[in-house]
Amino acid sequence: MRLHEQHEAVVTLENVDTGESHNLLPGDNTVGRRTATPRAQILFDDPEHYMSRCQVVITVRSMAAGTEVLLRDAGSANGTFVNGVRLPEGTMVRLTDGDTFVMGKHLYRLTISRQPMHVRRASDTILLH
Repeated sequence: MRLHEQHEAVVTLENVDTGESHNLLPGDNTVGRRTATPRAQILFDDPEHYMSRCQVVITVRSMAAGTEVLLRDAGSANGTFVNGVRLPEGTMVRLTDGDTFVMGKHLYRLTISRQPMHVRRASDTILLH
């Protein structure tokens, strides 16, 4: 039985100011401020409440050409800034490895790294009777 090496993308969102980071899952990831009644899956501390409880939605998709990451502001009070420009609510932008954006008063960085993943192909399976 042979194993074939493929690469699985690991997408990480990091608060550059604090070093806190979270891995993103395939599909939609809601990101917001940590509160007693959270409205997001991925939570960051923001004691001054500049970040909304549900600030953005980050969508991670596996494509034939690689991993696609899309960012959409979820109607936040103070906005989300990508490359210094406020992202209009509902507008989706594509992010690439190393892109940075501002939520609240903090700078965040997206990292896409490739991790080896060993995969068996169905044609390599030997059935024993």
